[in-house]
Amino acid sequence: MAQASSIERDTLKAKVNVDGPYRKASSSAACRGLIRDHIGRFIKGFSTNLGCCNALWAKLWALYKGIQLAWDMHLN
Repeated sequence: MAQASSIERDTLKAKVNVDGPYRKASSSAACRGLIRDHIGRFIKGFSTNLGCCNALWAKLWALYKGIQLAWDMHLN
C-alpha cells in the first residue's frame, strides 16, 4: 500500500467523502471524512467533535474540513 507522501501529487486524482452525524436529542454533532485515491485506497482521514449545532452545520463543516484537508495536501 502506497503512502500519501510517495504518490505523485501531479497525477493523483482524489475523492473526498464526508459525513456530519447529528444527535437530535442532545443537539450534538461531529464531522468526519476521508480522502481516497483514484482506485479507492485510503490517503488520509479526519474527525472533529463540533459540540452543539444542527445537522446542516455539521454537514457544511464536514465539507469544509474535507476540502481544506485536500487543499493542504495539494490534491486536486
